[in-house]
Amino acid sequence: MQKEFVNEEQNGVNMKQIEEMEDHIKKIAKEVEQTKDDYHDVVREKKVLETQCQVLNKEIACVQISLDEAQKEISAMQYKVELANSKSEEILNALRTAAGSVCLDGEGANVSVVGEKQMNGEDVKPYEAELEAIKNAIKNKENKVEEMQRQ
Repeated sequence: MQKEFVNEEQNGVNMKQIEEMEDHIKKIAKEVEQTKDDYHDVVREKKVLETQCQVLNKEIACVQISLDEAQKEISAMQYKVELANSKSEEILNALRTAAGSVCLDGEGANVSVVGEKQMNGEDVKPYEAELEAIKNAIKNKENKVEEMQRQ
């Protein structure tokens, strides 16, 4: 009988160990399940971040293209402003020349103000007629003043 009692006692200890092991296995299974869930959450989040990254990269490319176009437009506008500035300086110099030639040319000799000169690759003939008209108007005023002084 003692033998049976020892066997039953060993069976009880073995059963406790088995129950503890089963509890431990269940606990580990829950941890594994939680780890899987966490892993899937991380994978989903990674996919979302990759998608957002792709969208941002496309936006960056579009903004870069817009920036490049804007810089080209700014460069073109700067060139146009510089060209217009140099043209206006040329025209101002031509006007000064016209005024100086009228003042020096009291006899009415015909002095060409601009001639065949070109400003920045463009012909100045459209301005030459206006300059000559200004020159002639100044000469006419001088002639009127001279006539009034004679009388």
